[in-house]
Amino acid sequence: FEAASVAVHYTPSEGVLSDDTLAHQAPVYRGGSWNEAAARNWRCLENVPPEVRSDREVILAAMPQSPEVLKCASEALRGDAAFLRQVLQVHGIALEYASEAARAHRDLVREAVMQNPRSLRFASAELRADPDLVKDAVRGGYPWLSSGKNSLECAASELKVDINIVRDAMHSLDPKVWKAKVGRDWKRLREAPVEVRGDKPVMLQALKDSFGMALPLASPSLLTDRDVVLEAVKWKGQALEYASEALRADRELVFEAVRQDWEAIRFASAGLRADKDLILEAMQQSGEALQYASQELKTDRSLVLDALRIDGNLLKHLDIKLREDPELALEAVKENWAAMRHCREQANTSEDGTSNGIMRAAFESVETRRLWHLPD
Repeated sequence: FEAASVAVHYTPSEGVLSDDTLAHQAPVYRGGSWNEAAARNWRCLENVPPEVRSDREVILAAMPQSPEVLKCASEALRGDAAFLRQVLQVHGIALEYASEAARAHRDLVREAVMQNPRSLRFASAELRADPDLVKDAVRGGYPWLSSGKNSLECAASELKVDINIVRDAMHSLDPKVWKAKVGRDWKRLREAPVEVRGDKPVMLQALKDSFGMALPLASPSLLTDRDVVLEAVKWKGQALEYASEALRADRELVFEAVRQDWEAIRFASAGLRADKDLILEAMQQSGEALQYASQELKTDRSLVLDALRIDGNLLKHLDIKLREDPELALEAVKENWAAMRHCREQANTSEDGTSNGIMRAAFESVETRRLWHLPD
């Protein structure tokens, strides 16, 4: 037979070399060495005798071709620290094929990471949470970019590491970099480490740049800082939602928030929602603010009357007894005929059971005139 057309294959059950289609093994049959064959084509190691898989020189000869060579090595070699150091210096990513114990060996993992930062993804869960190893991986210089992901998300995904650990690692390499990033784009606060999100000057500038929207990204410590929260609510009243409990009970601060957006009243403390002046301040923008007032204020007849003159539909938020009040029902319908839906039967009929002035008021209501473009 011709050696070029004959492949050599080791069949464990027979203990002899047999013909196969792997022609690249022919040189071994002709008397060549496994080292030479492996150096030419590492795939010849996929079907070789156990003693070849355990031969360090053969495996190392093939190693430059692919990190997958290590999976052809014997179990003993895949757990041999001295051997693996040589392998990982060539292909750090070969850590994937090392033994479980080796992937939990800090020095070996660091060796792999120094050669290829992405090899950290194959380390044990404990080592993937090691700040120093993550820092080494991030420092590796890879452009952690991927379609649809920013650098932080991509690094966390590639390394299979918690995003907060990656964030802290990136920050520790150069804290000033993060501050510069946030200065250019306040949305980078979503990725920034807690030290940056807790930096008061950085956050105050971010609040101005974002018109108050950056407050939810501040560190918990700054959500108790009056200056920071006040800056936020001046731009966006409803940012009061993220303030500490104590600040949501700060009358001056809450007034500032309500002046900017009446709906901020929703996030005021229970005590302030019983403050008549504050509710009136909110009602100047929208009568709907009445629904967030304390139960006591909702039964305050003079306040309710003012609210109904602003928006008759507020009748639906009133206590049943107030909805039975003919005078209040009449004021509501005068403003908006649709408020009739919320009138109680007692308010909609007179003492003799006949229709009272509410129906007439509905036809003459502000809303009706507006709808039909009638003069006031």
